[in-house]
Amino acid sequence: MICSNVEKLTELFKITATRIPSLVVPVLIILDLGLLLSTACAAEDSLTHRQSLTDRHAEQTVVFKGQIEGLARQCRADQQLALASRIETFYPEPVSDALFFFRPSDDFLILPATPEVEKFQTLRREHGTFLLRLAQEAAAAGHAGLAIPLLYEALYCDGDLAKARQILGQKQLAGRWVSLETAARVNRGELWSQEFGWLSKNALDRYKQGERLYRGKWISEEEDARRHRQMRNGWKVETDHYEVTTNLSLQAGVKLAQELEAFYNVWSQLFADYYFSPQTLEKQFLQTNNPPVNRKKYKVHYFRNRAEYDLALARIQPGISGKTLGVYIEKIKTAYFFAPAEDNEEEENLSQITIWHEATHQLFAERIATRKVSGLKNNFWIVEGIACFMETLHQEEQGWRLGGPMAGRLAAARIRLERDHFYVPFSEMVTLGAKSMLNNPQYRTLYTQAAGQAAFLMTARHGRFRPTAIEYIRRIYRGQAKLATLASLTGIPLTTLDQEYREFLLQPTVR
Repeated sequence: MICSNVEKLTELFKITATRIPSLVVPVLIILDLGLLLSTACAAEDSLTHRQSLTDRHAEQTVVFKGQIEGLARQCRADQQLALASRIETFYPEPVSDALFFFRPSDDFLILPATPEVEKFQTLRREHGTFLLRLAQEAAAAGHAGLAIPLLYEALYCDGDLAKARQILGQKQLAGRWVSLETAARVNRGELWSQEFGWLSKNALDRYKQGERLYRGKWISEEEDARRHRQMRNGWKVETDHYEVTTNLSLQAGVKLAQELEAFYNVWSQLFADYYFSPQTLEKQFLQTNNPPVNRKKYKVHYFRNRAEYDLALARIQPGISGKTLGVYIEKIKTAYFFAPAEDNEEEENLSQITIWHEATHQLFAERIATRKVSGLKNNFWIVEGIACFMETLHQEEQGWRLGGPMAGRLAAARIRLERDHFYVPFSEMVTLGAKSMLNNPQYRTLYTQAAGQAAFLMTARHGRFRPTAIEYIRRIYRGQAKLATLASLTGIPLTTLDQEYREFLLQPTVR
């Protein structure tokens, strides 16, 4: 009965907010009767509502896919093969135990050239509008982990959904949707170059001719490279969220900064429940004025080679020099990487996943106010496990995919469990602190298992444990986790979690 009343109030709120856009009204009104509900009951109601939203999303997606598949068949019959192929690949192929994150469309549903194109765009707009409404409903209920990804999926369907763009802090400029920082830079006369980053138009023209601006003077490209050889004078590349300093090349810095921006986009969708409180989520969805430009930048140093990287780390944190391919150092809030040597296959293969791994640590540590996890006495396994899970990120045409039956370290975790009979139960894993895990003689195998367990919590049984896992991580970084936290949050004994993990890991990988 309470749930029914809340749904009616939420619907009333949506109507009111539509009629009076500038009015800020609390989404949840606590009735006296609601105060009598226990915490457990409230949590169950929340999970039930979350599942209801997820079910509606799945049902409507099936309908939408059926509509566009029918349109694709019609296009093939009419010999519009290019359009048919575009429609058929519009949604990514589903992969079991994997997550997908959409990026907004940049075609903005341009003027249709044929009735079939117009029909495709109409179906996209309708589905995008449905997804936006569902995102607003999820936000009203405090489900950031549903609301934010739904916004991105809505914008994948219809990149010109103004409300969704505004919620994400974007504005329209010269017919395109851009971040507030991009808009501010463009208004100052700057242009973004995929090769050189932000420059004034005049400077960009000269850069294309091989000139470089250094401390107010124009010099040759060769002289510019010489003057930036030392990291203290490295090139600095800024994007919306990152400041990359490098002595490799300006182009390499721009490339890395753009990769990190894409990673930030995915991380922000997946872990919205980590950094959004219900109150801030509500405010973001109801805001009528653009928020101020975020001046915080995540700092990254990208060295020309491993020797310079190791030398820098020897000064900053003695003891880890020569042992890492990348590292995030909490005390100075900076991530360190180096360019892999062309003749070093290991460095080449591990460079990208190392960046994703350490970027994960950086965002968890800096996105909200946190305590240092390097001194954790327990529950450290998930800190490394979730970073290992993020190593599986890879780009596809429609966006980004995470996880999968054979992704990352999951295959190795399966071998360790099935062939080597190596397994540390959850009840023991939660007791491991940072030092005890890193100093363990079998720490590599522990990392492999932690990667498997993190993948299990994030993807198993259609993400049943994912909200729990994210809340678990949030409490760890807030310094609020105890030995019993994981069992308390999941609501089941850790021995049961052990069994479900085994079933997850040893299930057939070909379906």
